[in-house]
Amino acid sequence: MQEFSKYFTVEQAQTILPEIRGQLQCISQIRGDIRQLGTELEGAGASNGEAKEAQSQFTELVKQLEVLVRQVQASGVILRDMDKGLIDFPSLRDGKTIFLCYILNEKSIAFWHTIEDGFAGRRPI
Repeated sequence: MQEFSKYFTVEQAQTILPEIRGQLQCISQIRGDIRQLGTELEGAGASNGEAKEAQSQFTELVKQLEVLVRQVQASGVILRDMDKGLIDFPSLRDGKTIFLCYILNEKSIAFWHTIEDGFAGRRPI
């Protein structure tokens, strides 16, 4: 059986969801900004002053992203997909490890799945 640093009840996961949701929204925004700056950097000349500024912004955004990801992980939540805002909360059901599953912009945590079934096996709580 896979071990996790923390296991959540549905109530515990719902309680921390607003904070995690805010972090996921920031992660999603920063990922979009990083992609946009990456595209700009690909088209800019290396000696261009604007390119140097964009590179500086890119580096800062990556640092911010790393901090947010560490914060989510430190809470015991598993970040599965930064772009979709897909996370899992390790939980126990009938003595077995399962995941309470959430995707950014869902109203609440309403689904769970087994480790084996993964996201494709999501079931209503």
